[in-house]
Amino acid sequence: MELWDVYDREGNRTGRTHPRGRPLAPGDYHLAVTVTVVNSRGEVLLTRRSLEKTLMPGVWECPGGGVLAGETSREGAARELLEETGIQALPEELVFLARRTGPDWYMDDYGLRRDLAVEELALQPGETDAAQWMPLDQWEQEARAGKLFATGYTEALYTGVRGLAAAEELLDIYDQKGNRTGRTQWRGRALASGEFCLVAAITIYNSSGQILCTLRSPEKTGAPNTWESPGGSVLAGETSREGAVRELFEETGIRAVPEELVFLLRRQTGNIFMDTYALRRDIPAEEVVLQPGETAGARWFPLDEWEEKARARELLAGAYTDDFFERMRELAVGPEGPG
Repeated sequence: MELWDVYDREGNRTGRTHPRGRPLAPGDYHLAVTVTVVNSRGEVLLTRRSLEKTLMPGVWECPGGGVLAGETSREGAARELLEETGIQALPEELVFLARRTGPDWYMDDYGLRRDLAVEELALQPGETDAAQWMPLDQWEQEARAGKLFATGYTEALYTGVRGLAAAEELLDIYDQKGNRTGRTQWRGRALASGEFCLVAAITIYNSSGQILCTLRSPEKTGAPNTWESPGGSVLAGETSREGAVRELFEETGIRAVPEELVFLLRRQTGNIFMDTYALRRDIPAEEVVLQPGETAGARWFPLDEWEEKARARELLAGAYTDDFFERMRELAVGPEGPG
């Protein structure tokens, strides 16, 4: 028997669970997910609901299903995608697009860019019996016309899928107090007055008291060939720590869990909030996995050299205050020296 977490009207877990298939009490909600997979040709992946299904058998849809008790929304989406299609994706690879609300459910919609042939899919018996790639315009037209299992699709979802197909990144919009507003914006587009986006940076140190920096690619339009701490924009639907972990992996190949990151501070620069974290890792610089177009090198800096260059703005760090450098010195060196 599958169990769902029970959510309240504000979308928070209540701490209670509920068996799937039984009616929920008034005011109780469960969480479901969909994953819209798009490819570089601007097509959407659809699976056909098995004829054994009691609800809308034989209807085309995007993969998805209920989030199980104990799972996060992203974990449930990655699991459902794997079960129904055989596509393996890390939870942090999924791009949050929108949340829909029904009479007793919430639906989190995610997107994923992936190029693969239909023949590569592993369909789930009893759930899916066919798959196809459908041109984006046709998919939207048929979804709006009710020809697909697309109940309650929102404009935010359609916009999000189009942006994903165009390889754009969607960001949450924050207010002046650093709280999510519930609205999103495509990366690179101007924010209105009083709107902010969130960026995360990770300062990596080792047991020898050194700081790891990556070299910005010469292809970058901003600060090319400059040493920096890994980091980047926190995408829509991500927490600050989730965004930091994803950026760290994308730019260095270093895997971490959000709980490993030590929060240092938040600073504001223009319409950007920057969350700065620290992480201890012992890894040779030559084992860092560079990201084409983003990073062109990796190097461990002695602590004093790193701080000197950062204070002189010759190196991009998460922050530049005395408190930041003192905190990093405490972490990297400690009261008894490195190690």
